[in-house]
Amino acid sequence: MKRRPLYLYRASRFLWLFKLTPAGRVLVLAILLTALGSVTTQLPIYQLFCGLFALLGVAETSGLLFKPSLRIVGEPPTLSSAGGTVTTQFVLHNRSRWRPALDVMLGLFGLPRDVKHVSGDLFLPSIRPGGEARLSLTLQTDRRGIFPLPAVQAVSTFPFNLVRFGGGKTEPGRLVVLPDYHSLEELEIPVSYRYQPGGVMLTQGVGHSPEFIGNREYTPGESVRRIDSRAWARLGRPVVKEFHEEYVSRIALVLDTHLPAFRWPDGANRRRLEAAVSLMAAIAERLNFNEHVIDLFAAGPELYVFRTITGTTHFDSVLEILAGIEPSRQNPFEKISPLVVEELETISTAVCVLVGWDTTRAEFVRRVQESGCQIKGVLIRDPDTNSQDGPPLDLDGDWTIATAEQIASGELVRL
Repeated sequence: MKRRPLYLYRASRFLWLFKLTPAGRVLVLAILLTALGSVTTQLPIYQLFCGLFALLGVAETSGLLFKPSLRIVGEPPTLSSAGGTVTTQFVLHNRSRWRPALDVMLGLFGLPRDVKHVSGDLFLPSIRPGGEARLSLTLQTDRRGIFPLPAVQAVSTFPFNLVRFGGGKTEPGRLVVLPDYHSLEELEIPVSYRYQPGGVMLTQGVGHSPEFIGNREYTPGESVRRIDSRAWARLGRPVVKEFHEEYVSRIALVLDTHLPAFRWPDGANRRRLEAAVSLMAAIAERLNFNEHVIDLFAAGPELYVFRTITGTTHFDSVLEILAGIEPSRQNPFEKISPLVVEELETISTAVCVLVGWDTTRAEFVRRVQESGCQIKGVLIRDPDTNSQDGPPLDLDGDWTIATAEQIASGELVRL
């Protein structure tokens, strides 16, 4: 019994927002208004009420009689970029052998707020019995994120474009909206090489060829990848290949997602976070052209870590991670600093993009430097922030201070 109000709410929302077309909603409002005025059958408005109600009844009855039987073939879009559009083609098959499908269009009920169906007016006048036709679906995405998509439905609005009647649908999907960013023209990062345990595996595909030194006897616990089968067969005992230890350039990308928990309005904070994500995407794109091993750290409620084996094949994966990052309302730096520093022991350079400055962030930066990493930092803050609210002069590293507007407009092209 307690679930009935929720069910009624969902049903009424479906009827009003999807079952009725915009013209159908206007008709229903007109019926309600004329019903309020028809207190007696002697008034002319009563005849108007009856006529409008009869029109809705004819539309519903005719729609049920001519409800199409369709099979929709296609997949909902899965990838887009913030502020852009994505278009997908669907093939509609009319299963009926004797009845055409009339006024067919595509519809989605329950789209997320930041995803809009901009091709809702496209329709097919008819699909012959047993025939098929193509229809495109275009979605506009306002901001980055990972959004659940409802099923794409093939519907008919015959005869008066007042009511929709479903004829087939796809499975629900998921849309990943990548962050929008402006490419950097120049990125100067201090590069050094540090010893990497397992460096041979890390540098595969980055242009490095490990130097083969010779063979030695197998020690229990060693990786079986290094076993030399030919030498084993010749000597009659396990033998492994020995390589010169590798020193690799690894760059850590550290993204700060901490925003104040109770601050009104929240628009400026959100713009700083979106600017930080966009700038991190631009930095990752620039590093994608160089032979670096990249580690991405997102300092949110949990420590999100993504490692690449080669810096030339994982840029799309970095963008997908950035697409799903949400703000952290609690300051995470006190908890994650030891974890990040432990990971940074083999990192050459840390590129930090921060959305604010306080004692915990300052301590985090100092601990990163104490681990032996060089710092390339960007601090994003409001234009009216005190100029002293930032990295102190005695803090080593190359720091850039920018506003969210500068990053969003593409003014920041060199770091």
